[in-house]
Amino acid sequence: MSDLEERVAFLEVALEDVHLSLHASRVAITILSTCINAQGGDREMLKKAFLEGSSKASPIKFEFPVEEGYEEKLKSRILELL
Repeated sequence: MSDLEERVAFLEVALEDVHLSLHASRVAITILSTCINAQGGDREMLKKAFLEGSSKASPIKFEFPVEEGYEEKLKSRILELL
């Protein structure tokens, strides 16, 4: 197997692991947010808290280059989980 093929194989395994971790994280966050919202008696409690907090916060300073609109996409994904 060539060096390039080994690198591709390594990246394929790493990507599979990232997908698995992402899926597990989504499930865990959904379960936790459902429990917290139920405890608070409001199915939208965490979403409301996030929206209120993020509307008052300064723009996020990312540690890596991001495309325009990235912060809005990130917030949208966060809200989907809450």
